[in-house]
Amino acid sequence: MHDLLRPAYRKVVADDIPWMLSLAHERYGAFDPGGALSFLLQALNSPLTLLLRSCARDAFLIAATVTPPWYPTATECHVMVLCAKPGAHWQAIKLLRGSVEWARLRKCVRWRFHSETQHDVAALCRRIGATPDSPRYVIDL
Repeated sequence: MHDLLRPAYRKVVADDIPWMLSLAHERYGAFDPGGALSFLLQALNSPLTLLLRSCARDAFLIAATVTPPWYPTATECHVMVLCAKPGAHWQAIKLLRGSVEWARLRKCVRWRFHSETQHDVAALCRRIGATPDSPRYVIDL
């Protein structure tokens, strides 16, 4: 099949979880595998989450819809995880675009993505048309 006709990504299924955990460990180091597995299983079974993976098995994304209690009709889509092998930025961009389309289908009013890692995601976000968000603040405890 010609590469342009081949799908770039698909939804995650349970059989993908070991690969996802391996890629996350490769990219981000040690984490609690039990907690991660529990989170992935909950996300996989929730209608409020989207789990996508590249068909080339080089990247995956997890997004969720969030509805603030003070704006019950203003659902947002938050990309919680974007994990990709080095050099797989084009696959990551396709996954991000897929999450934007998913958010539109769910009538989300906003799509958000930020990185909790040392990786700069600004170029990826610019590529899909996202703009910088308001400042964020943190206290590590």
